[in-house]
Amino acid sequence: MKITPQKIGKLILTLALIYTGNSPIAIAATPTPTLEGTIWKLISWTETLPLGDTAITATFAKNRLSGSSGCNRFMGGYQEKNNTLTIDKDLAGTRKACPEEQMKLESKFLTLLPGAKQYMINPKGNLQIVYKTAQGLGLMTFAPQAKAAADKIWLDKPLSNWNKGDGIIPKPATKPSIDDRCVTQIRRATTEEDKAVAKAGWKLFNAVQTYGKTVVVAGMSGVDGMCRPKGYMEFVFVNGKFVGTVAPVPMDSRTDGASQEVFLQNANSLVVAFNRYSPGDPLCCPSRTSRVSYTIDKKTGKLLLTPTAVSTVANKAKT
Repeated sequence: MKITPQKIGKLILTLALIYTGNSPIAIAATPTPTLEGTIWKLISWTETLPLGDTAITATFAKNRLSGSSGCNRFMGGYQEKNNTLTIDKDLAGTRKACPEEQMKLESKFLTLLPGAKQYMINPKGNLQIVYKTAQGLGLMTFAPQAKAAADKIWLDKPLSNWNKGDGIIPKPATKPSIDDRCVTQIRRATTEEDKAVAKAGWKLFNAVQTYGKTVVVAGMSGVDGMCRPKGYMEFVFVNGKFVGTVAPVPMDSRTDGASQEVFLQNANSLVVAFNRYSPGDPLCCPSRTSRVSYTIDKKTGKLLLTPTAVSTVANKAKT
């Protein structure tokens, strides 16, 4: 969506009408979502620098602001009254390195955010923040991240098998792209199972796991700023034949539903542990773990990896 000066002007006029009580629009006393208590994700801004796939978020809670600036975590203070928003000029944050384009986005966002002047929740439920720079006014639009109830993933639902037993290895959703800093994460194909996964378009990582004639191979399509896998999957083979994946869709490190460990219990069964994040969990420390049990059987007449049970438990707090 192109954001023009005219649109910013209309937003400011709407804010002025709300502030003076002259708005012809009925404003709910407790709009949903609200500024506080919502994890907001940046979806557009006036700047020409494209956001791409970089996730920039902000959470407002009791005059404390925190979120992800695209690479690092940031935090600071804010004041809000009658749709006027003031954000600390000096925001604190972590200092890890990420790819150049990601760092450019982060720097731009952290420069612009303290220039916030006014905000509103528009009729679509999006947060819009008007900010000021030396060049004039700009507009950031944030959408609420899906609430937990609406954001249920496959681990929260009754299990159904996504594996078809047709022996066809799924291809990555995007063309693999690995930052030069992270190429040491990639390993060469040494087994027939490795070669099959690589031929399907995946970059191999992690060690191969085997138990008898059962083999688990991991492949990814990208990495994050710290060289952690993105768009990755574990593939299961028996007697050299592909029998299924451990999840219905590729996973990203440090996100809800990302696999952390695969346990081959024997040649016919395995258990996989998945990270489970709740709103507010730091990226380092998901508050829950889901474990899924799988069997390899021939009930359909074909060797097939089948998820049979899932359990989710709270992780013990680190001391």
